[in-house]
Amino acid sequence: MKKNVAENVLQYVPGIVAFLSIVLLDQTLKAFIASRDAAYRLELIPRVFWLSRVENTGTSFGLFQNSNVLFVWIAIAIFGILLFLHNRFTTKNERFAYWLLLAGLVGNAIDRIARGTVIDLFDLGWFPVFNIADAAITSAVLLLLADELLRSRAERV
Repeated sequence: MKKNVAENVLQYVPGIVAFLSIVLLDQTLKAFIASRDAAYRLELIPRVFWLSRVENTGTSFGLFQNSNVLFVWIAIAIFGILLFLHNRFTTKNERFAYWLLLAGLVGNAIDRIARGTVIDLFDLGWFPVFNIADAAITSAVLLLLADELLRSRAERV
């Protein structure tokens, strides 16, 4: 019986490590950028990639600006729903995507609660500025879509 409990707990370790690593890196980079002046922009790859300080009180692509309190409550609700549904993420890809979703959600929620705005910093020049939490959420969604497509394709064969 003890072995089953240990195995059950150990299955969460990689996800928890990924979650903590993403949130820590996200918050560290955001703290660095937040400590710079509002017009901060550092060119990392000439004409391709910059670190820029952008504050966002809305959602992706700058939609729904000045809705910070609403998005804090939405984040809390989604966090609760994800915790409730955690057993439905059964494959390795689904479980990894689950932890990416949680990390992204928590990373941006920390900003909204602590700063009143989300700090974005990765600037490609042609795409809206984003952060690690945003990338984690996007990666999770893409991973879930790919997993579902591959699974449904395998079932048809």
